[in-house]
Amino acid sequence: MRSPGHGVWERTGRNRYESRVRFQGFNELGLLSNNMDVRAQYVVSSDGLSFSAVSRLRFSIEGGPTLPFCATMEGVKITL
Repeated sequence: MRSPGHGVWERTGRNRYESRVRFQGFNELGLLSNNMDVRAQYVVSSDGLSFSAVSRLRFSIEGGPTLPFCATMEGVKITL
C-alpha cells in the first residue's frame, strides 16, 4: 500500500518546471515500511502540446539503505 503523493512544483524557466512528490509505503499490517522521494525536471514544448522529463526517485526502506532510480517521461496533450 502507498499513501497519496504530496508535493510541489514550480516554474524554473521558459517552458521548464520542476516537481517534488513524496509517498510513504506501508506493509500488510499498515506499518510504515518505506519512503519515496520523486523529483522531476520537465521541458514543455513551445506550443504547449507535449513535454519530456527526467525523474529521479530515492527509495528508502525503513532501517535500510536509500536506493536511487531514474526514469524518463514523455507526454502529449489530449483533448476531450
